[in-house]
Amino acid sequence: MRIALALGFVGMLALCLAAWWLVPASVVGAAAEPQARAAEVAVDSWTWGTEALTPSADTRAEVQRSAPIEDVLSLAPGALAPQGRAWGRWIEDLRDDDVRWNAQQAVDELQRAPSEVEELLGACLDARDRQQRKLAALVLARRGSTVRAPRLAECLVEDLAEDEFPWGCAREAERCTYTPLWNASCAAQWLAEHPEWSRAALEAAADSGSVQQQLAVSALLALDAGSSSSDRACVRMIAHLADNDVSQDAALAFDVLATVGPRALPFVERAWPGSDAQQRELLRRLFAELAPSDARGVGVELESEGRDVSGLYGMVRPSAVESLTQRWLFAQ
Repeated sequence: MRIALALGFVGMLALCLAAWWLVPASVVGAAAEPQARAAEVAVDSWTWGTEALTPSADTRAEVQRSAPIEDVLSLAPGALAPQGRAWGRWIEDLRDDDVRWNAQQAVDELQRAPSEVEELLGACLDARDRQQRKLAALVLARRGSTVRAPRLAECLVEDLAEDEFPWGCAREAERCTYTPLWNASCAAQWLAEHPEWSRAALEAAADSGSVQQQLAVSALLALDAGSSSSDRACVRMIAHLADNDVSQDAALAFDVLATVGPRALPFVERAWPGSDAQQRELLRRLFAELAPSDARGVGVELESEGRDVSGLYGMVRPSAVESLTQRWLFAQ
């Protein structure tokens, strides 16, 4: 009996070994492949994060290796030159994703990158991802680049608007304008330095957008003597001299009109005596600065009536561009 049981056990063991031996290797490999692939992706993800100095998801590491960079960046096929593809990882990190701080790291790296990266950033001005498009424009503006300047100007005019980019804050319950990237100030600086490229985009946005965007656009157009909208922008600056609910707009308007110079004088004369005490005092000061000899001819007494506007100024009045980019937009 014992001998029969032993022989039966040996027979079953032999059958199992034979079945294992006859199973195709491809089946065994397929069964083991998911675990092996998971380990491989984990290693790739760690390597990607180490090389790029930013955390990265497994799927991003895999997509980077398997898809053309144009597909990863949501761009048209062939939009990128070969030398630009080396910077694809940083450009990809500009996108809105679930990885924290990688976009900020990418902005820092791309600002220091060689000039070849500007072609890649210029291609991203048409990206469907809003964050990637806006950050690419920001980096180009900070670099002082004129790559795709007309399109860059359009993106930067959009950045003049009051927004929560790239995220909001809890400073106010209903209105939050804090942006750690200062995209509006950087945009205004570039637009002021390149009027030949920014003029068309600014003129197209003159009557649209938020109060912040309209005021910034009007300030830039008023300073641009070559713009057909410059006179109308000066009139808007005159209106902002009056007391209203817009924070520090009167100081900005005064700096802009004083910088415009004699070209603004007809609008100052037309606005006299002003709609309120603040506007009247600021118009008086503009007369005193622009054309003191002409002021008395229109009945303007240059001596102050006692309206205190000292709170609008610092010890040294900045240039109009500094007033816009470094004071007013920073304070919003």
